[in-house]
Amino acid sequence: MRRRLINSTLAVVLVVIAVFGLSLVIVETRTIENSAQESVSSDAVRLVSIVDSRLLGARGSPPECCASRSSPAATP
Repeated sequence: MRRRLINSTLAVVLVVIAVFGLSLVIVETRTIENSAQESVSSDAVRLVSIVDSRLLGARGSPPECCASRSSPAATP
């Protein structure tokens, strides 16, 4: 009788641990995926702003400046 009670208690504890462990894995997986997605998104926004600022900087410069940068033969 006592052995059966210990076995059933152990079985219940293992089932509860398995259920909570599985739910914890699911929640943490979602959290990690969301964090990675936000990180990629923020990196993309940062890179777009860098490229945008460089493109705007190139447009604002005089044509002679860009011509000398693009081909070394253009400089006298």
